[in-house]
Amino acid sequence: MKNNILLVDDDASIRFVISKSLTRAGYKVQATDNVQTLLKWVNDGAGDIVISDVHLGTDEVFNFLPDIRAARPNLPVIIISANTNVMTAMKSSQHNVFAYLPKPFDLADIEKTVVRALGSRQAFAPTRLKNYQSKLIGESANMQPVFSALADFMSGDIPVHIHGAPGTGKSLVASLLHGEGTRKDRPLINFEEGGDLDWDKAVQNGDLLVDRIDELSASAQAALLKLLEGNEQKPRGERFRLLSLSQRSFSTILEQGLLRADLIFYLSGGQISLPPLNARSEDIGALAQYFLSVYAQGKHRPLSAEALSILEAYSWPGNVRELSNLIQKAYILHPAQSLSADMLEALFVQNPERTGAAAEDASHFENIREACRATLALSTEGGLPSQTPHQIALAWVEKPLIEEALKLTKGNNLRAAELLGIHRNTLRTKIKTLKIGKKTDR
Repeated sequence: MKNNILLVDDDASIRFVISKSLTRAGYKVQATDNVQTLLKWVNDGAGDIVISDVHLGTDEVFNFLPDIRAARPNLPVIIISANTNVMTAMKSSQHNVFAYLPKPFDLADIEKTVVRALGSRQAFAPTRLKNYQSKLIGESANMQPVFSALADFMSGDIPVHIHGAPGTGKSLVASLLHGEGTRKDRPLINFEEGGDLDWDKAVQNGDLLVDRIDELSASAQAALLKLLEGNEQKPRGERFRLLSLSQRSFSTILEQGLLRADLIFYLSGGQISLPPLNARSEDIGALAQYFLSVYAQGKHRPLSAEALSILEAYSWPGNVRELSNLIQKAYILHPAQSLSADMLEALFVQNPERTGAAAEDASHFENIREACRATLALSTEGGLPSQTPHQIALAWVEKPLIEEALKLTKGNNLRAAELLGIHRNTLRTKIKTLKIGKKTDR
């Protein structure tokens, strides 16, 4: 007997294409463009799976999922959507939909998801979502896999690795996974090297967050491994989940051997890759307007079309964080005005003092190059017994760079680490190994 698929989409072409594909794959398909017909079918006992778009005319399918669950608690629901944001992902998690597929998708993905859904029909336990404070904004194509992954992992127990360039929102995604998922009422603990905290007792069966996991020292990796080994011995409902963050992808961490091999086994799980802002330029306007409303405390401060063009043309090396900082600075300077292209261009202009320093910089580079030649010459003559030329050259830049960062932040290690773009544990190690702040005999 053929399995029956209930398909709901108000786009006739989508209904035709999916129906044709699933019919060829051997399924029976009942298709409609409205949720009322879907509810009648469900109440009549028809269908083994529901595939539905989110927006059906003036209706939203999420509003009717409780009725479907009440009538048929074991009926898997697959959600498809072209206009996706974090709310779609969160509502998919809230209603425990079987799968969420953002458009455009391959028909092969639909068929594979149907096969999985038919093989694991089980009771669903909807979870309640609390109001959230932070927003992950974006409807660009490159953000769709992020929202899909959020929907998949909010209710999961497997480890999740979140990676992306600085300022792309890794911590925000981690907070959404915890604060809007099934573990929201459990602890969220940040793992740090050192200290006397009993990590296992603190995290219980919540989420353990490890920032810059690829930069953990050998001792920190050993401590984390011991913690994960103990976690593995607990009953499943008493285990914590590991959320890890880094700028590098999990595959890169593996390839470069940045973590010990016996630790890798416990880290393998879900992956969320955050795109850089310049790869999702369609989202810049919505993000800028959101930040502007936050800094203006809800007051309406629109962006002109010219201002938006300026923002979309910029490369954003600091990603969303840089955009947020720029909008904040613009609002502070012009609190009572709408932001114009001229205002933003003025903020993008480089410090004029740097222009006059260009020639001086060039001479500094030549001096460094000459010093490199001399160091390499000493190395070939056997005159560098304790350090390699590479170690020596790095120390020329690294030590004064850290010293200047500490001066600017008045010795605040956390702020200095943020300024340098490294983890504070890494900074502490560098301060110790480079003997920064210690007097030496001359």
